[in-house]
Amino acid sequence: MFRKKRDEKPTPPWLIWLVVAFLFYAVIANRGDDTRPVPKRTESPVESKTVFNLDLYKDKLLPTSGTTLRVKDTAPGSGLPAICGQQVKIRTRASLADGSVLKETPGDAAETFTLGEKKLPPLVEENLIGMLPGGARSLIVPANMAGIDDPAITPNTQVKLDLELLEAAPALPDGETMSFRVADIVRSIGKTVACGDTVTAHVTIWNIEGKKLYSSKDAAPLHITPGASELFLGLEQGVIGMKRGGLRTLIVPPAFQKPLRGNAPTTIFPWPKNQTVLVDVEAVQ
Repeated sequence: MFRKKRDEKPTPPWLIWLVVAFLFYAVIANRGDDTRPVPKRTESPVESKTVFNLDLYKDKLLPTSGTTLRVKDTAPGSGLPAICGQQVKIRTRASLADGSVLKETPGDAAETFTLGEKKLPPLVEENLIGMLPGGARSLIVPANMAGIDDPAITPNTQVKLDLELLEAAPALPDGETMSFRVADIVRSIGKTVACGDTVTAHVTIWNIEGKKLYSSKDAAPLHITPGASELFLGLEQGVIGMKRGGLRTLIVPPAFQKPLRGNAPTTIFPWPKNQTVLVDVEAVQ
């Protein structure tokens, strides 16, 4: 019955053409250039970091940029090691292989220097870092590297340089020194950062749970000078030995979150109270 009724009233031709025209228009319109702006996909900033297993990050303790030479410790010393930025009292003696003395600290006097001010030959500074108060160290080096200028010898004459560290102040924070650790994440072949050098770096600070607390990438990179006591102890010590272009992670306990000499820092960092933090350092130049 229904079939017969539909046959008696066929679909009007104008309706069929209307549907066809609509479909044709839709196809043609979609083939044109879509000039509507497409929202750009933006990466959300990294606000968290995988939690570190601190036991895996024990590459170095108080890294140095010491040059590999003939070095011998003749007295061990005691206490905590000398670091870049400390004021040290030392005695020195430079002599030739036959025992003749070229230069020596007179009598019972002592020479006082701040490590990083570059008032000592770089080789001497590098080898004082890491010594313990009361310790003594002997180096065999070319005369020019020992800071010996004597017309009777050539720059490459081998010199025995004896160093005695009497005192280093202010002392490192006791009790937390062993908690400070340095791990190289990306190594580089750029110039090595030494005590007293200035390096430009991006610094990101995370709490131990991996939450970002601070990033210099939100503003401008920091200028870091090891030993200047301008930022905080862990950062200034942690960049020593880095190569420009490298990336490091520092494990920084609370006592290392302050400048070495107790002065006000030039940049204020949002430290969590009494907590160790992770500090990523990316040396850019």
